[in-house]
Amino acid sequence: MRVNDAVSGVLIMLLSAVLFANTFTFPAVPGVQYGAAVFPRAVLAVMFGAGAWLTVKGLMTVKAAGWIQIDAWARRPGSWIMFALIVAGMLFYILAADAIGFVPVSGIIIFVLLLAARGRTHLLSSAILALSFPLLLYYVFVNALRVPLPAGWLGGVL
Repeated sequence: MRVNDAVSGVLIMLLSAVLFANTFTFPAVPGVQYGAAVFPRAVLAVMFGAGAWLTVKGLMTVKAAGWIQIDAWARRPGSWIMFALIVAGMLFYILAADAIGFVPVSGIIIFVLLLAARGRTHLLSSAILALSFPLLLYYVFVNALRVPLPAGWLGGVL
């Protein structure tokens, strides 16, 4: 499914305007003429300009392309089911990772997504990936990169 660039451009301009207005609440830095809001305001001004460019570009092509084009993937129910599973996985991680831990939660998410994408014929390889990949990620992030991930139930083991 494709949305005309004018729609995206207007949304980007609205988001950048709201965020730009929020920069006025940033604290001033004592002894400096510029504060913490200078760089965000510059980025948001560029973002607003890009949104305006997208809007103009989209309005020039709206007659030929229309406002919304529905691609073949959007007509298949399986695509929407996979999309819903991805969103559900993100919500599950947000709600459960601190209590249960990174490794079990991400393992469950990976297993469910692999099962939905590959089917039951690849059950064993999906299970192996769902067990090994989160452990590898946990090791790399916690030990090599020093990024704290929630240990949860496996806190004493990992």
